[in-house]
Amino acid sequence: MATVVASLGTVLGLGSDAAGLTFVQISLRGVVVFVAALLIVRCGDRRFLSQKTAFDAVLGFILASMLARAVNGTAAFFPTLGGSFVLVVLHRLLAYDRLVVPLTPI
Repeated sequence: MATVVASLGTVLGLGSDAAGLTFVQISLRGVVVFVAALLIVRCGDRRFLSQKTAFDAVLGFILASMLARAVNGTAAFFPTLGGSFVLVVLHRLLAYDRLVVPLTPI
């Protein structure tokens, strides 16, 4: 198991600085992030893609920024994917809370 993790780290360039990543490593990171992003967005609420409110747009910008950092190597790879998942779950919980208890106008 340790050899699998070590070879995965080498293939994805985990622990390398951003300038030291090769084309293949960045491409493979892109594929992994794409698949992870599809899974993360599927865990989110449908309103994220359909409502287009400021609340949803902010999540879109933050999620795109975080995932881009995972691809280009300026942030830790797996913690960034985990943080993205947490943000989408938080978005879903807050959106559900607004459905149950709507905001009253001032």
